[in-house]
Amino acid sequence: MLVSCDKTDSGCGGGLMNNAFEWIVQENNGAVYTEGSYPYASGEGISPPCTTSGHTVGATITGHVELPQDEAQIAAWLAVNGPVAVAVDASRDDLHGRRYDELRLRAAGSRRSSRRLQ
Repeated sequence: MLVSCDKTDSGCGGGLMNNAFEWIVQENNGAVYTEGSYPYASGEGISPPCTTSGHTVGATITGHVELPQDEAQIAAWLAVNGPVAVAVDASRDDLHGRRYDELRLRAAGSRRSSRRLQ
């Protein structure tokens, strides 16, 4: 859905979570479609056409906040509000060729990210 519809970002080329959340809230009335009704498409660098009707809404987002890089504050916020989306700077050389679940990721202070984990 976001690869096709969020025109602020770069489709298959990536983008920023804030832009994605803003598109969902402002342009799609907060609707996030299920994987079954709007399958993820990627691989050739060409985004499929955007369609915003006829899909099953799996979740609704009303807004987003940016959390500090403090594990205790993130844990406290998550316990009350959840869920949380995490950005990982996958351009770092030490991440190339590795699986994310093999790593212990630490906040490095970088605001530049190229992959998203949710």
